[in-house]
Amino acid sequence: MSGDPRLRTTGLYPRPVVTQLQHARFESEVRLVATAARAWTTLTERLDPWWCEPLRRPETQAVQLDLRVGGLLWEDFGSGSGIVRGTVKEIIRGERIVFEGSFDLGGAISSQVTFEISEHVGERILQVEQVALGEFTDDELADQRAMWRSVLGSYRRVVDASAPPPPSGRPA
Repeated sequence: MSGDPRLRTTGLYPRPVVTQLQHARFESEVRLVATAARAWTTLTERLDPWWCEPLRRPETQAVQLDLRVGGLLWEDFGSGSGIVRGTVKEIIRGERIVFEGSFDLGGAISSQVTFEISEHVGERILQVEQVALGEFTDDELADQRAMWRSVLGSYRRVVDASAPPPPSGRPA
C-alpha cells in the first residue's frame, strides 16, 4: 500500500463530495384583527384548522404540538404513522416560538422557523421567518415562498373568523 499508512479510504466516496451550500431566508407576515391571546392560542393550540396544503399532507388526521422546549410539532396520520415538522427550540409564551425543522424545504440540511406575534398601532401581526442552509433549486425556493403565503393566509382566516370587527374608521 502506498502513501501514509495512517490514512485510508473506505471506497464509499472515491472522490471528494463537493456541494454548493446556499443560505435561504423567507419572511412573511399577516395583520390580524384578533387579540394577542387568541392569536397565540390559535398558533399553538388550534393548529389543525389552519395547517393547510401544501404543507399539510393529504393523509394527515391531526396536527399536534407539544408546547415545551424539545417538544415536537407533527402531523398525525393515525395508526402510529406521521411526520415531524419541527422541534421546539425556544418559547416566549404569548410572543414567539422557534422550531428547528425543514418544513418541507427540499435540500435543507439545517433550518429554523420562527413564528412571532407582535403589536403595531393596535394591530397584531404574525411574522414567520425561515432561515435555512442547503442546496436548493429555484423551484424549491419558489414553492417554499408560496407555501408560507398559503399557510399564513389560512391562519389569518381561522384566527380572525370569530374576532370582533375593528373599531369603525380602521380597515381590517
